[in-house]
Amino acid sequence: MKKGTIKVNIFGQEYPIVGDEDESYINELAQAVDGEMKKNSDAAPMLPASRIAVLTCLNIMDRYMKYKKKQQKELQEIMVRCDALLDKINKGK
Repeated sequence: MKKGTIKVNIFGQEYPIVGDEDESYINELAQAVDGEMKKNSDAAPMLPASRIAVLTCLNIMDRYMKYKKKQQKELQEIMVRCDALLDKINKGK
């Protein structure tokens, strides 16, 4: 896909996003970030937007890192199972 600029609105600010991704996907990302920003702002309305943005980034990265660790653990478990199955197959030869 050709690079293009898409304008998105996050927390009341417009941002031009340049990338190769589909416009609907970029908008979906922006809406998700906007929703997280609003949720954090509702929880701490006295914080300025810059701190809300940092808090939002930390929350998103926390979820991402936990997801990534879970995926790695599951992959490791699958690899152990595969090795055990291969051992059983090889012993049967």
